[in-house]
Amino acid sequence: MKTRELLTDAQRTFFYEIPSQMDERELIRYYTLSDEELRIVNQQRGDHNRLGFAIQISYLRFPGRPLSAKENIPQFLVKFLAKQIGVTSWEVQNYARTRDTTRREHVNKIRNFYNLRTFTLREYRELARWLLPLAMKTENGYLLVEALIQEMRKRKIILPAVYAIEHLAWSVRERAKQKIFKYLTKGLSSYQYEQLDTLLYTREENKNSLLSWLRQPPGVISLKNFHEILDRLEFIQSLNLPLDNGKEIHQNRLIQMAREGSRYSIQHLF
Repeated sequence: MKTRELLTDAQRTFFYEIPSQMDERELIRYYTLSDEELRIVNQQRGDHNRLGFAIQISYLRFPGRPLSAKENIPQFLVKFLAKQIGVTSWEVQNYARTRDTTRREHVNKIRNFYNLRTFTLREYRELARWLLPLAMKTENGYLLVEALIQEMRKRKIILPAVYAIEHLAWSVRERAKQKIFKYLTKGLSSYQYEQLDTLLYTREENKNSLLSWLRQPPGVISLKNFHEILDRLEFIQSLNLPLDNGKEIHQNRLIQMAREGSRYSIQHLF
């Protein structure tokens, strides 16, 4: 079964965790509370709930997900928020002991306040349609996940578990591959399919396949090698393959596929 994980553990941490260190400019940019936000924070009962609510706002803003239970919150963030709302930073310990229902209520309040969207089947399909054009250009899993996360933040969609985003990117990448393969084989006759298949079979006279023969380097300059190059060129022309089948495919993808194909042995293709 194909793996649907596209990121390393370090990359998942990069996308989903607040950095262990942030400079003052980044803190101000991401975590300064507006007057309206301060009003809704101060509506919560108890200093610990006010601080916890502010932390939930911060996490939903960046990295874009709710605070997890028993999660270690960077102290610089706790102090920065506590100073803004006028409570002591150690109140975060009391918030850590609050019920899960209270935390969920806070997240729901914030979601309604900002008109945030949860990640449902509707959002999955919406983002899949959006990502497909990019997946037609590159199959780099990191870039696809990064683009998805940035777009979800723009669309105010709360980030689900990172593996859900990886699965989405993986599925769209597979769909793009199938679409590219259809473009490349569009209009081929059954005879042309058979001719392409024969490239993989070993020839009795020299134990090499036609594909291996076509891949042979030109060698040193000589009349014999020149005629062999012409023979290979004539064979390719005899296949009468459509020349415009790759025009819908992005150049980067064609180059990438050509590089991959050059590394594949006959055994890889069976």
